[in-house]
Amino acid sequence: MDSEKIMKCIQKAFQGVELGDGIGLREAQGIDEELDLDTLRKIRDNDEKRDWGRLTTETLIECETSLHFFNADGMRFHLPAYMLAELRGEGNHKILFHLTNVSHRGQGRFATLNIKQRRAVIRFLKWCLSNEAYQMQRKQIKTALDQKWSNAIAA
Repeated sequence: MDSEKIMKCIQKAFQGVELGDGIGLREAQGIDEELDLDTLRKIRDNDEKRDWGRLTTETLIECETSLHFFNADGMRFHLPAYMLAELRGEGNHKILFHLTNVSHRGQGRFATLNIKQRRAVIRFLKWCLSNEAYQMQRKQIKTALDQKWSNAIAA
């Protein structure tokens, strides 16, 4: 599979997605650190909210634990940036845990993805499945495609 085509598919599917009521990248770090609500509000003020394309790979990796604390809108906003980093060979495979762990907080974290976005995730996972760099995760990817994402476009 051609990574350039998948990148364009992801960019198109997530074009115009804003954070909205989602949990931001640094805000999620604050939640991980169990910061108080006032501090979390201040941190959120500095989070990127309008253009996920502005998020650098370095920032995504630095904030990799944020993935555990995103709500559905937060995941939808940050997901394309994490997938594109992987496709460029700059990621650290952490996004795969969240896309392939069938039991991890259920489908709720992906509830706000539309059909185009879900199809982009499926294409990304199929690319990972065919990529030697993800050899150790092949079983989890296959299981996720069969059990978690096979019905995703019907949802």
